[in-house]
Amino acid sequence: MSANTELNKDFLVSIICRTMGRPHLAKALSSLAEQTHHDLEVLLVNASGTNLTSYIKIEPELNIREIEGVGKLSRAAAANAGLEAASGPYLMFLDDDDWIAPEHIAVLLNVLLNKPRVSAVYSCTQKTREDGSLTEEVFQQPYDSALLLRDNFMPIHSVLFKRELVDLGCRFDTGLKIFEDWDFWLQLSKHTDFEFVNTISAFYREGGDSQTNQKNISVRYQADHILGAARAKLFDKWLQKWSGSDLNRLLGSMDQGEHIRSQGEQIRSLEGEIKQRDDLLHAEHKSNLELQQHVRDLLNEQKEIKELVTDVHLLNKDLKTHNDLLKEYILLLKSSLSWRITKPLRWVMAWLRGSVNESGEDGTTNFKA
Repeated sequence: MSANTELNKDFLVSIICRTMGRPHLAKALSSLAEQTHHDLEVLLVNASGTNLTSYIKIEPELNIREIEGVGKLSRAAAANAGLEAASGPYLMFLDDDDWIAPEHIAVLLNVLLNKPRVSAVYSCTQKTREDGSLTEEVFQQPYDSALLLRDNFMPIHSVLFKRELVDLGCRFDTGLKIFEDWDFWLQLSKHTDFEFVNTISAFYREGGDSQTNQKNISVRYQADHILGAARAKLFDKWLQKWSGSDLNRLLGSMDQGEHIRSQGEQIRSLEGEIKQRDDLLHAEHKSNLELQQHVRDLLNEQKEIKELVTDVHLLNKDLKTHNDLLKEYILLLKSSLSWRITKPLRWVMAWLRGSVNESGEDGTTNFKA
């Protein structure tokens, strides 16, 4: 969409992009240029005083307005500068190291248009590594006003909200260096519930400057850690605003959380037992396969032995038959006339060989006709 194209003000979405001029800004702006909803204005809040001309030229089709502050701006101050400059009835944030899917704005806006009593809507967010490759972690917590009292579960660019909430006085607290977005959602929650859309359409790059990305969640409760101190500061502010009902819901969510954790431990224990049994079954299955192979080998050897025995029987039978034939042939020779006529000659030959005994006979035959 050309920056000069006339926009439909009734459906105009103002995207507030706080930037420090980091290289990832190109990816963020590219994801805005690919949106299926085209009535957009991009408020590029220059929080570092960096020259952003080269980034703006990358996406000339986008309707971009650069918002410059005096010197460097804090995260909260940059957000407020964007809120003040926005002109659309619908607003969202997109920091320069994150990005959104092409249908992100269209899907969320459709919910707000069809549910007039809802003033804020959010989708699931996929966490990515620094290089943009996806991880398995997804922020996909359905809305729970009690849970929001003790934790933020909505990344800032996953939410689309109505400008009327800003008109009611919702602003970012410049006294908060961390969790300023959580504080802002708490302000919005005083005026509206959030609608949850169970689809991944936002992407959060780890390694940003919010300092809230800690794998060890226990540090959030340590007074001497930056996250623990920041949470304490936020609670100091909100304890003066929460009613007894709010605190009761907070305690109830904590009890439910303990119950869920207890169930989780039981499930993990059962999963451990199942794994042990699976390992045992796998070992037994492997042993059975080896035994079956051994049996097959023995049967093959037995078959070969039977075949050898059969061959021996056949050979013996052939030898016996051959031997019987030889005997019959010898008898036939001895009974023949030529055998009797040559008997004296055989005797002389035997005598010459010294095999005639003293009686005048050879070892086998008498000299008789």
